[in-house]
Amino acid sequence: ETVLRPLMGAPHYKTNKAVIEAKFLQHCSTDSAVREAADKAGARFAALKAKGSTDPRIYGRVCALAAKNTVAGRDAHFVSSLKAGFERSGLNLSPADQQKLQELRDADAKVCGLFKKNLAEDKAELLFDKSELEGCSDAWIAERTRGGKVVV
Repeated sequence: ETVLRPLMGAPHYKTNKAVIEAKFLQHCSTDSAVREAADKAGARFAALKAKGSTDPRIYGRVCALAAKNTVAGRDAHFVSSLKAGFERSGLNLSPADQQKLQELRDADAKVCGLFKKNLAEDKAELLFDKSELEGCSDAWIAERTRGGKVVV
């Protein structure tokens, strides 16, 4: 009860309202300051998630609970899923392999961050014929039309 219930009740990354809002704003806001703030918030959420999924103390408790084989049904599935998640995070690896995995994760995070920034700051314009924008309002098309093309 003291291991499983708190983990089951924690706000989960894909259903946490604050995380979802930050993800949306970091990719979709037209304001660069909002995108930057949302990106920083998203990075903090991700760091918190990573910290929780790589804590060897919690992994040890989950493994001990799984080894007891005292939970059933949905709870058993959740314990199995938690254990697998910790192992995907590398907690069952040797210290040397854990270090290598962390180096790879850090490199990946750096490249992903640069990609997101470049994508958000891209000022590329796409040109369309009005016929290609079926379903868009005439007013929306008119305010974006230059030289006979619709600029998006």
